[in-house]
Amino acid sequence: MRKYININFDDVHPETSKHIADCGGDMEKGVFKYILKLIEDFPKVRITLFVTPNWIDKPNNALPIKLLKRALGMRYTNRWNDEPFRLDKHKEWCAWLNEFVRRGNIEVAVHGLHHHRDSDLHSAEFLDLPFEECKSRLLQAESIFEISGLRYVKGFRPPGWGISEGLFKALRELGYIFVSLDEKACKLNLPRYEISEFKGLVNIPQNWDIKRGSVEEAFKILEKGNILSIKGHIQDRYGRDKLYNGLTEESYENIRNLLIKIEEEGINVRYAKMEEIAYDFRGERHEGMHD
Repeated sequence: MRKYININFDDVHPETSKHIADCGGDMEKGVFKYILKLIEDFPKVRITLFVTPNWIDKPNNALPIKLLKRALGMRYTNRWNDEPFRLDKHKEWCAWLNEFVRRGNIEVAVHGLHHHRDSDLHSAEFLDLPFEECKSRLLQAESIFEISGLRYVKGFRPPGWGISEGLFKALRELGYIFVSLDEKACKLNLPRYEISEFKGLVNIPQNWDIKRGSVEEAFKILEKGNILSIKGHIQDRYGRDKLYNGLTEESYENIRNLLIKIEEEGINVRYAKMEEIAYDFRGERHEGMHD
């Protein structure tokens, strides 16, 4: 049985450290330097970046303000106004990222439209949304990718793990080939160590944390299944929100140590992007990226 390794990061968008957090916007001068170091140290490595094309999600209001507004029956939202991080407003950043996509180590997949909805669970953008709304948001996301010129693949990870039957129907109708879900967060009965078919899509699970994962755990995953999916967030903190598996010097060293151990042990694995894994699983020809 062929075994795969993929490294993947959520929440990538052009926001910089001049705003709330560097989510890739500082490019090689910021957190992205760790991704480039991984590629330099391990040229075979393959990385999937889940990019939000029009990020408007903002850190939670302070709890007292939120509770007061709720008590007064006032609507509150946590969002950036004026769409400052739309990809087509950052074409230089998109062109920069495209260079790494063209070299083959990186692919870009879809991580929602806004990463936001006007509700308490404001980051769970697609939670319980009906089919037409899901389809509309996905089409808007694709339109922004296309206008920006950033090359992307038909793969999807739901922001905040918010899902619905309408979402999966929309993904199928629009030709998506893979999703990447967390079985516990999404409350789904899915294999944790295996690539699987799910609602007409290929599910590529996440199962190793870049900050807390151990070498021993990774070896057990590879022994039990066919995919080691190394997952983190591009940012370590977003406002008051501590993400616990952000890309930092510490988590970079943890990934690096794991990959060194895998090479030293001579474990037979294939580094692959998620789209490649999905087509392999289906036994289909690799169709390539959309641009």
